[in-house]
Amino acid sequence: ASTAGSTDSTDSIVVSAHERDLTVADLQDATECFCTGTAAELVPIARLATGAGEEEMDVRFPHGTEAAGPVTACLLALLRKAMYGELVVDAGWLRDPYASAAKFGEQENKEE
Repeated sequence: ASTAGSTDSTDSIVVSAHERDLTVADLQDATECFCTGTAAELVPIARLATGAGEEEMDVRFPHGTEAAGPVTACLLALLRKAMYGELVVDAGWLRDPYASAAKFGEQENKEE
């Protein structure tokens, strides 16, 4: 994500998202990490590690133990503003949950 302006205000933030595979090196260089979910919104991650019998990896992030880091906190604020209609976002980013199954599928196909 890229940001412009102060992280104290979500008014001048520009966010771009890119999907790609990450390497362990990418994670080791990161200062923040989070996961997303419908009910969980954005949740900061303090540590990622492998389990027994797997190639060893243990990455700890400076942010996430006590509170979200500045990027995660800003993205969460933006998400909540969009969810509550306080922020104008691109049309179609959020599907109508009350639409029929057929209509809901149409909304999904338009995004592809």
